[in-house]
Amino acid sequence: MKNHAENLGWEVGVDFPVWANTEIYVKTISNGYLLPGEKPKDAYWRVSTAVARRLNKPQLASKFFDYIWKVIIICIRVINETTMLYQKVSCKCRCT
Repeated sequence: MKNHAENLGWEVGVDFPVWANTEIYVKTISNGYLLPGEKPKDAYWRVSTAVARRLNKPQLASKFFDYIWKVIIICIRVINETTMLYQKVSCKCRCT
């Protein structure tokens, strides 16, 4: 299997998920979504802990991380719903 992030020194399944081993994912996440020196796995932990902290449920951070690591769409939904909760805006969507 080709590692699309080899030039960045990322290991597939360690630094970023196997499902994300595409040219598009690597180009996207490496161009502005990561803090200096951060790898996708680190960013997922950063997002997971921030969402859990915002919900006042720090014990959920590892669960959020697992969801993000397995399927990125969960990350987008968690961030979206958390932001709406934080802003006290209701969400009428029923996406899964």
